[in-house]
Amino acid sequence: MRIPTIFVALFVAGMSTSICAKDMGPPFKAALQALPGLPEPSAHRDGNFSVDASELTVGYRTSDNKWSATADYAEKDAPVINAYYGWTIDSAVASGADIIFARDQQEILLNEILSPRKDIRLRFTASHLTMTPHEGANESGAVLQNGYLFEARKSSARSFPRADIGLTLYDLEANADNGFSSTASAMSGASLQGYAVNVRLKPSVQSELSVDLGAHDKYYQAERLDRQEHVGSYAIHFSGAMMNCSQFQAQYGADNVEGAINLAIAEGAWRMGLSKTIVRDDSESPVALNFSYTIPLGGSQSERPRCTVEPHVASPLPSLMDDAVARPQQLPAQSVMTMAD
Repeated sequence: MRIPTIFVALFVAGMSTSICAKDMGPPFKAALQALPGLPEPSAHRDGNFSVDASELTVGYRTSDNKWSATADYAEKDAPVINAYYGWTIDSAVASGADIIFARDQQEILLNEILSPRKDIRLRFTASHLTMTPHEGANESGAVLQNGYLFEARKSSARSFPRADIGLTLYDLEANADNGFSSTASAMSGASLQGYAVNVRLKPSVQSELSVDLGAHDKYYQAERLDRQEHVGSYAIHFSGAMMNCSQFQAQYGADNVEGAINLAIAEGAWRMGLSKTIVRDDSESPVALNFSYTIPLGGSQSERPRCTVEPHVASPLPSLMDDAVARPQQLPAQSVMTMAD
């Protein structure tokens, strides 16, 4: 078998270069080693592509920007296209955009993230939603909705004891053209204003206390009657390790309608929990008691008791770019008129 002449030439040239580099003196070696090398194919880059029976997703990420696009063709009104793009302007500023395009819904959401210090994060978010009912639907008109959100977070994860505090203010305004649906044709608009406060405290290495407070006011505007609703909620959660290495968790949450209490204790593979719902109208609610035991498969060793291992405390603040493409839960991709409390 004859070897093509070009491969022989390349092989000889490569051997010659290797021999010459080896025989060079120190000045030439230093100059050769100082030449920049080619970047690794995967250095600071990450691409993804996936496709299945319901959706197709393609995305790409570098150290400075991140984007992704998804086409969902499983829904009745498919396709639904969702795309986002985020980029870091510098070490303290990042921007992001999220776009949804469907047959009867189009939305754009813009995020601006500021980090004046490593432990402080500010978010400014604005969104515009248009719902245009398609032919044959019950809706009789279009809905235009604007949303605004401000969020401030302070983290002291680098110090001890740790304390993380967050405050969120948000406002949604929706207006309907000729009514929204056949069942609420008189509704001309709705609005939602609210706030949320989150506090995370870590008084010791193996204990953590979190408190969540929130409330919002919802206004419905109709031709004959205006209606207002106020909903408030709070939740307290504590978790910690006891002297015998067992883990204890307690949580209580309540809103205008009901409350719930959950208690759990775990040691090794054993876990026992108790939960009860407390209804405001004093009606009876059952108490749920559960036991569980975990059996490791594959001959794995039992876990080391958690109380003997000091956990790694990571900052709760995500990267600027990840924050720039995240959608705040207070601004969902739906109209205020269809939100259920």
